[in-house]
Amino acid sequence: MINKKSVVLIFLGVGFLFLFYNIIDINIMLNLIKVGEVKYIIMSSIIYILVYILRSFRWNLLLNRVVESISAISVYYIYMAGLVINYIIPVRLGELAKSVFLKKNNNIPIAISMPTILIDKMLDLFPVVFLMILIPWLPEEKPFIIGIILYTLSIIFFGGLIFFIVAVRNIMIFKRFTLFLAKIFSRKYIDKIDKFLDKFIVTINLIVAIDSKYLIKIISLSIIIILLDGLYLWLAFIAFSKSISFYYVVIGYTLLNLTYILPTPPAQLGSNEILSLIIFHNFLGIEKNLVGTVLTITHIITASIIIIIGYLSLNIIGIKLNTIKEYVNDRGEKASDKD
Repeated sequence: MINKKSVVLIFLGVGFLFLFYNIIDINIMLNLIKVGEVKYIIMSSIIYILVYILRSFRWNLLLNRVVESISAISVYYIYMAGLVINYIIPVRLGELAKSVFLKKNNNIPIAISMPTILIDKMLDLFPVVFLMILIPWLPEEKPFIIGIILYTLSIIFFGGLIFFIVAVRNIMIFKRFTLFLAKIFSRKYIDKIDKFLDKFIVTINLIVAIDSKYLIKIISLSIIIILLDGLYLWLAFIAFSKSISFYYVVIGYTLLNLTYILPTPPAQLGSNEILSLIIFHNFLGIEKNLVGTVLTITHIITASIIIIIGYLSLNIIGIKLNTIKEYVNDRGEKASDKD
């Protein structure tokens, strides 16, 4: 399960952790932990769990546009199983795994489930538009890395948007371009890719052809998720300091959350801490030791939540953690053949 890329990212993460804990004062952090209010940490953890229930529900809404109704609890288990795979394997294998699990448990072709996953990821990315709009009202001095992150995420978001627009508005151009790219990498599977694209395009068109009430429901749910994300971290900050702005925490955590779409070490080891310091301290001006304390504690708690619920979800859907890569690769190929 561990490859060269994983090893490199693990060492990078350890390096980030070493840098992080050399920037903050460990003694101050320990003193802050002693005076922290546990009730706020508990409330923060509950909100965090709720957010992923809502995220899985949003994905379920997308799935139910293109397939027969799937129970919300089944989708939640698959969503959390995919999340824990993404969390521990730094190659975004969890997104493909979710499609494979749906194929295994609900006989839904990968070509049909994958567009719903991609659109769900686009909904996670759309806050970058608001962040770009809010830039003039954010602190004037911005670390260079903040600009790089924002513009990189904007390119990914608008690139994805163009991808879906072309798939809906000009199917032939979309197919020709995609098949052209496929031929560059491998001509062996070109016929399978062609069949896959037919279902993929039909599914995208079914999802996009939604009524206004459905669209309002999806957008409203996405906004609630963003606000609850901010509330989760704000409550964690409140446990140690009552003077933290909810507005700034929402902005900061939304930006931090967006960076998770980029390659990171397993469990965001080190990258979560160092990016948090850049965003909340260097960018938003929150005291660095407070940031270090909050992000250390929340990282430990959220990692535990994801691993425990994700591991239980994998067991419920009948998958062993140590065979994930082989299972997904094998089943993915077989499912593609059938699709």
